[in-house]
Amino acid sequence: MKTLRYLLEAALLYTLYFLFGLMSPALASNTGGFIGRAIGPRLAASRKALRNLDLAMPGLDPGTRRRIIAEMWDNLGRVIAEYPHLETISRARTTVINKQAVEKAIAQRQGGMFFGAHLANWEVNIPVLLTQFGIAAHLTYRAANNPYSDRLLSKARTLNGRLKAFPKARSGGREILKALDRKEFIGILIDQKYNEGLAIPFFGMPAMTNPAFVSSAMNVLWCRYATAEPARRSLKAPCTIPRPCSTRRASRSPLKKSSPPRMSCWKTGSGRRRGNGSGCIEDGIRKNCH
Repeated sequence: MKTLRYLLEAALLYTLYFLFGLMSPALASNTGGFIGRAIGPRLAASRKALRNLDLAMPGLDPGTRRRIIAEMWDNLGRVIAEYPHLETISRARTTVINKQAVEKAIAQRQGGMFFGAHLANWEVNIPVLLTQFGIAAHLTYRAANNPYSDRLLSKARTLNGRLKAFPKARSGGREILKALDRKEFIGILIDQKYNEGLAIPFFGMPAMTNPAFVSSAMNVLWCRYATAEPARRSLKAPCTIPRPCSTRRASRSPLKKSSPPRMSCWKTGSGRRRGNGSGCIEDGIRKNCH
């Protein structure tokens, strides 16, 4: 029964993907947003969204909550409709704010991570590095429950295989470490529930959070410690991690991607994994790094 349901869901997704692909990016996005607003608020998932709003912002009036839910579905509908146009949107319809920070990170050839969240069209974050900067960075993803749908989504988000995608699993974590060791770039979305992660307070509630973007960086640092000269008692190794990137929708340009100045972190100590100090350099100024 589950297989039949998956096949029907995939057939609908493939049909919509084909139809949206025939439209212009703007028309596809607007159509997807209309469908999302019309159908989404009536689905059971909206009740969970309302419960989350009650937990996070209990003082909201009913009208504001309904507007937020409608806007959520509008954005999700747009994301789905924009899948066939990811390459065009990332290349010609996305404005990168603080572009110099990305160019500087690439020029230093140290690799690193771009980490963001599910904002606007989050699928644009890594394709834009390829289409605007010529860097084939890697991305991480959570596979869809429906394997037939997952194949189509994977093909779209990797721009027909030109980007490499690592699954949200232990095997994916190992591949991330290997890529960082090769001084390549990784894109991670950090706001997904991860039952094997850490319980981090979020709006006063424990949220199971994947710490991979932090632990991966520390593992790379430790690998560099291990290969340093044994005689050195105080070790310092750069961890080249760009700061968080956010994506938002704008009125004139469909998407705007913000990339704050690159932040290089250092961890110093006696050669053990847990050092006794840390700091960061941001735009040439040393600051605390947490």
